[in-house]
Amino acid sequence: PVQILSSEIEIKRIGLKQKMNSILVEYEVPRLSLRAYHPVELASVADLDDAAAAIQLHQEHRPWLSHMDGKQLVSMISRSRGSAAGGDNKKGPPLRQKMSRVPGAPETARASKRSKQPEIQKVFDLAVNMLSSSETLSLRDLLSFMADYLGFGEAEVFTIFNLFGDAASGMNFDAFTKAYPMMNPFMLIPHIGKIRSGEAMVRKVGSLGGLKGSSQQASLEYLEDCEVYICTVTAQAFVDDCKRSVIMFGPCESSVFVRNCEDCVFWLATQQLRTRDCKNCKFFLYSKTEPVIESSEDLAFAPWCAEYPGCGEHFQQARFDRQRNMWNAVFDFSGKPSHANWRIMPMEEVCTLRVELPNEEVAGLPSKPNGLGTPITYEALCADPLASEESCGQSMGNIPQTRPSLPPAPKASFGSFPTLVFRDQGLLEGRKVGADYVSFLLRL
Repeated sequence: PVQILSSEIEIKRIGLKQKMNSILVEYEVPRLSLRAYHPVELASVADLDDAAAAIQLHQEHRPWLSHMDGKQLVSMISRSRGSAAGGDNKKGPPLRQKMSRVPGAPETARASKRSKQPEIQKVFDLAVNMLSSSETLSLRDLLSFMADYLGFGEAEVFTIFNLFGDAASGMNFDAFTKAYPMMNPFMLIPHIGKIRSGEAMVRKVGSLGGLKGSSQQASLEYLEDCEVYICTVTAQAFVDDCKRSVIMFGPCESSVFVRNCEDCVFWLATQQLRTRDCKNCKFFLYSKTEPVIESSEDLAFAPWCAEYPGCGEHFQQARFDRQRNMWNAVFDFSGKPSHANWRIMPMEEVCTLRVELPNEEVAGLPSKPNGLGTPITYEALCADPLASEESCGQSMGNIPQTRPSLPPAPKASFGSFPTLVFRDQGLLEGRKVGADYVSFLLRL
């Protein structure tokens, strides 16, 4: 027999074969001048719902299905079952028991690799007793516990279940123990390996301290080609060593620290922004005081232009006055008289953000995104910075502050800003994840 590496397989076509009850993958192996077909039989997952079936088939046929977005695979399974049943398909994405958001500090607030078995067992028993009739958690159970109760995004829950659960038998205590460090809502950091890549992560309202508790600190570290949407108020935030990622923070009551980040796109609303050792990053910013940068280069700024359900209410909660946005009053601790280490984005580089949470139900908050604010204009980009009413700590030393040139006027052919839309509903969409996708939108 000829041995073939997964990396050698090039997918050409994929389609349904109803008579075979299979998904048929046509592929090539250029090294061998080979073209062949690989059947993905659906009979083996007949007892599973569409989403669980997709996870199991993806695991069993990874060399041939790794290129497929999860939603595409779910859709194909659904279409196959619908046709087989004469169009009456009753196996949709997993319907789950809706749970109310945790009112105070979450039980997983201390989750880490060092967590002891009694702590993990207590949380596992809580989830099982609330949701399951067995000693395991199904995908829908984990969605109820993590997405509804804890306030995580659905894509992250699917990722965790795909890593540690089993589509047929669910997630037992041993698997839950391995997944437990990833259930800490405050620490969005690698738990397997040195980096965390290609993931979409959401923290919904109340996930960082509970609906009735006080907001807490959030930390992001070593994320590459990821998307993070913090759709709740935070007390303080740290973003360290991230690359090519999209990161949004709703109102932060004190400071957002961004350090050692490269090629990232940020939407931030904060009392104050502080960056250090960052390169080629874009900031769509609301800042109540002067943003502070240090030892950084090629940073680009524009006003906040993001919306998510509850964003407007969070601005009011944090007492952020949209008419007093200090986004362009940048103070550079590494300022040079010869040039500026930052610039103002031209209209052609502006991208708005819309985060949709279709399965989120929180009393007192709108279900549709809001909080986008006043549309960005060329005049707004060229406006003089506002005078600060608070100190950002820049009094020490006579550091030169060289302001950048104003951006060029938009071309006559300029139409409207592209919008990055993230919809938190099940598996990831069939697109790139991270800052490269923003660049793609801007090129359209």
